[in-house]
Amino acid sequence: MLRGSVMLHKRVLRTMTTKNRKAGKITPDYLRNATYRYLERYASSEDNLRRVLRQKIKRRLMAADQAADLTAEHEGWIEDVVQHCRKHALIDDELYALSRARSFLRTGNSRAKIIQKLLAKGISRDLIDRVLAELVDEMGDSELFAAASYVRRRRFGSFSTRAADDARRQKEMASLARAGFSFDLSRRVLDSDRDELEDILYGMTAQQ
Repeated sequence: MLRGSVMLHKRVLRTMTTKNRKAGKITPDYLRNATYRYLERYASSEDNLRRVLRQKIKRRLMAADQAADLTAEHEGWIEDVVQHCRKHALIDDELYALSRARSFLRTGNSRAKIIQKLLAKGISRDLIDRVLAELVDEMGDSELFAAASYVRRRRFGSFSTRAADDARRQKEMASLARAGFSFDLSRRVLDSDRDELEDILYGMTAQQ
């Protein structure tokens, strides 16, 4: 009985300690340290970092049983941290967008999907357009590369080990359309043999 009471007491203390830690005071130093820890693990755009810090503040407020409403002071601290990170090159929207766009291309994301994903991270449309134009300069037909990557990843067309038939072809065309690729480009990559697609993939990869 005594042992059970001691164990229960320890669990309560751990719970209280965890809650107190989560409900710690929100200060500029806390936000800076939280930012450094986050950026050690993840690349981020400016706008995404703002969202992350707002969520951290809201969680701390809720843990302290306070309304999860940010004050003007909180927003000012967040902006100070973002400006500090930009000044010291800890965040750079152009480099971030270029890196993410390259990664998205390699995993078979169409231009439309890349635009959608970068907008969701707070990257401006003007910057996205500049980054995509830079990738075209680097790679040539980056949309063809993305479509070939998508077909390889999904094992469509000549990468498939299954017998070709009209039903499978229609499903693959529909999948490519949902991924943001045009009808003509989808038909082209599905009609290409494996050697042609690998030439596209490895040839363009070598240019990067």
